[in-house]
Amino acid sequence: MAIDLTLDDHQVMLQRSAHELFRKRYPSDVVRAIEAGGLGYSPEGWQELAGLGWLGICFPERYGGGGGRFLDLYPIYEECLRLEMPVSIGLSALYQRASHEIDSKNFTQAIATLRSVVEADPKDYPAWTNLGMVYFIEKDLEQAETSYTSAIQAKPDHVAALVNLGRVRLARKNNEGAVEPLEAALKADPKSATANYFLGEAYLALKKGSKAVGYLNEALKLDPVGMADAHLRLAALYNLAGYKDRAAAEYEMFLQKKPDYPDKKKLTDYIEANKPKP
Repeated sequence: MAIDLTLDDHQVMLQRSAHELFRKRYPSDVVRAIEAGGLGYSPEGWQELAGLGWLGICFPERYGGGGGRFLDLYPIYEECLRLEMPVSIGLSALYQRASHEIDSKNFTQAIATLRSVVEADPKDYPAWTNLGMVYFIEKDLEQAETSYTSAIQAKPDHVAALVNLGRVRLARKNNEGAVEPLEAALKADPKSATANYFLGEAYLALKKGSKAVGYLNEALKLDPVGMADAHLRLAALYNLAGYKDRAAAEYEMFLQKKPDYPDKKKLTDYIEANKPKP
């Protein structure tokens, strides 16, 4: 059966962005200079693709990926070929293979493929980050932490690796250890809603509720719907502190954003019992 390669609106926009980027960055004289060099491709250009999130496009969003499909890579690689962008054919093929394996949920093979990438280039921080994501999905937290640490050693301000290292340490109950990479992520990107959210989680786990509140509220300010679970964390904190009216208000705001929440009745009962009466 033939594969339908008709691009949807998002993929068309991605193709246009790739075309514009490659056209500006790689005029013919630049391409010739790179091809004449020892590597035959531009490591800086490869890292730029990673910085745009294009190399992690097929990874689930909850692990820092783009949440896309394997075919979302097609317009990017098509423009690479069309404009003769000097990329490593070997690395490109391995990334394509890993993306397809992740899209197919063949995580064991994806690990092997990404390991081939980092063996070829130990400083490839996007590959280390993607490898950490796969290990995280597979619940191999020790290897996930090692992979994210390697990514950060290669690029200390790589936000996705810093945030996910914090998440892995939270999952491993190393709550104190989670604070350092999450604070570093916020230093690199103060507007990261995810970093704010998980730093709030870390301080909650450390029983430092007064610190947690600020970060959870900032996460909600930056991404009101995506970080809606912060309302649940705040509500639990307020309930524990005896501020049941505040907890009810947080639950109410949460249900406005997530009306299909499975335990909706439990929350509505709490709201009715604790909401200030007019």
